[in-house]
Amino acid sequence: MKLTKYCSATKLNDFPELTVLLTFLEQGMMILPTSKIDKLFSGELNVLTEYEQKKLQEIGALIPDSLDEVSKIAYYYSKIPYSNSIGKLTVLTTYDCNLKCYYCLQNPLTLIHTFDNQYDSFLVWLLRWITDNCLSEVNIEFIGGEPLLNVDCIRKVCSTVIKTGVKFKASLITNGLLLTDEIIKELAILGLRSVQLTFDGPKELHDKVKFCSEFSCYDHNKELIKKLKDRNIKVDIRINFLKGDYATAIATAKSLVDIEEKRDITMYFSEIFGLDTSSCAYNYESEVEIKKKSELLKLVKSLGFSVPYPLGSILCKAESDVNFVITPNLDIYKCYLLVGNESQKIGSIVDGRLDVMNFSPLIRTLRTECEECYLLPICKGGCRANNILNSTTNQRALCGKSIIETVLAEFLPTFYESNFSAQIKKFYENLAK
Repeated sequence: MKLTKYCSATKLNDFPELTVLLTFLEQGMMILPTSKIDKLFSGELNVLTEYEQKKLQEIGALIPDSLDEVSKIAYYYSKIPYSNSIGKLTVLTTYDCNLKCYYCLQNPLTLIHTFDNQYDSFLVWLLRWITDNCLSEVNIEFIGGEPLLNVDCIRKVCSTVIKTGVKFKASLITNGLLLTDEIIKELAILGLRSVQLTFDGPKELHDKVKFCSEFSCYDHNKELIKKLKDRNIKVDIRINFLKGDYATAIATAKSLVDIEEKRDITMYFSEIFGLDTSSCAYNYESEVEIKKKSELLKLVKSLGFSVPYPLGSILCKAESDVNFVITPNLDIYKCYLLVGNESQKIGSIVDGRLDVMNFSPLIRTLRTECEECYLLPICKGGCRANNILNSTTNQRALCGKSIIETVLAEFLPTFYESNFSAQIKKFYENLAK
């Protein structure tokens, strides 16, 4: 047996005697004494107990000596997009919004609602998409603009999916202003399981950016968090801040410390007028930026919120054959970041069918120069959307290896200690006996 090349070892900050081994392909993890991990990476498997060897095999960390991992990942890379029984849709119910935040990229695109005179067409396609792909689960994220301006779209889509009997989860990204008690109750029945709320600063700044003459948007959203949790709806908090203004990001996070039962609320950050680094590790611009964001995540942990997972998996949802982004006029894309880029539009839904006019966004290729890199399962040769958006600046060929390695070192310890604190403490106590 040998140690897989597609893995990393992260020493914990609070418990340096312990290290977490993470396998990138299977996304498995295991806590081990740091002393054993060091020897494991030197090829000394004899330091492991029989139980440890078995568990490491189960998470894909220990593999047969004869296994060709490059061929394995090439096989996974080509197979996984077409072997997914979980369908995911991102539905832009409208580009319009009831607020005019100064940083919004969608301000020019207003008053466009999905399904105007096209409800039947979309819902027919939706049913065909579920049955033709034999989906076992459907996840739909509703976004905008402000998606609740077209709440009728959400009602009809959710109701249609529920009638199929397939396992269903809906999520919502909203500014919260239209999320009333009645709407929360109704959408919870229709499958709403998570909501993302954005804060643009402490109370005074947030209310200035998201101005509402009737009440404080900041107070309203804080009250919403409890109402959503009472309905067993998961809440994510996204903190926006101007690029480089970490003082505001810190002040915003601290202003939310009095929220109750924070452990299951994920808090993350996004810089305005910078790259959106909330979901993809390789989107960061520099190692300096990563270190600053690392301090923010340590703050999240200290405040009692949950730290988000900082890495991707071998399958970006935009590369799944059963994932689509649907725009207000029923155009179809693979990634939200590429909406509006005509070269990346796949086609449109017309008369209950998807007319594919452009197959190039559907093709997934593995860059040969990346085949031997141990980070390939989580990097995948770089974010396709970023590669396309940055192609004019010659960033397409840039390698993000050093950036991701910094993310692994800076972010993972905080993530582990935030989300697996009980398991880590128990392991440490047993080790000390």
